[in-house]
Amino acid sequence: MNDQEKNLNTVKILTIANAVILVLGILFLWSSQTKTLQSTREMHEEAVQLIGGGGANDRFGRMMQELVDQGKMPEVVVACRNEAKIRPNSIYVHYYQGVGNYHLGAFQEAQAFFAAAKKVDPTWAPTIDAYIHAMAGKGLSAAQAE
Repeated sequence: MNDQEKNLNTVKILTIANAVILVLGILFLWSSQTKTLQSTREMHEEAVQLIGGGGANDRFGRMMQELVDQGKMPEVVVACRNEAKIRPNSIYVHYYQGVGNYHLGAFQEAQAFFAAAKKVDPTWAPTIDAYIHAMAGKGLSAAQAE
């Protein structure tokens, strides 16, 4: 193999390597954009799954989020009441019962369910605290809400 053939082979290898790097870069950018475009619910479920709460694998949690997204709060409260008989220590049962009651204006009930949710899984406190602070602005004192 002469020098010219070696140089040609080197150019071919570098061209292939650059093409691979380009494709990997495009895949990375596409992956990043796809991640950015995920809905809030999907990101929340992913975070919960990462911290060990079941997240995307929890069918009941997904169903409740869909009902909340549709504004069907009475159905959320009834479904949570029924699910509590089967899974009394589920974060989703307590959390969504709190959310449903909050949106129905039943702040005392919401407060009780949010407090129970924080006991079941303290990692949910930042999300729950947002509701507690919102309730404080609607007439329920912060002390009552916590």
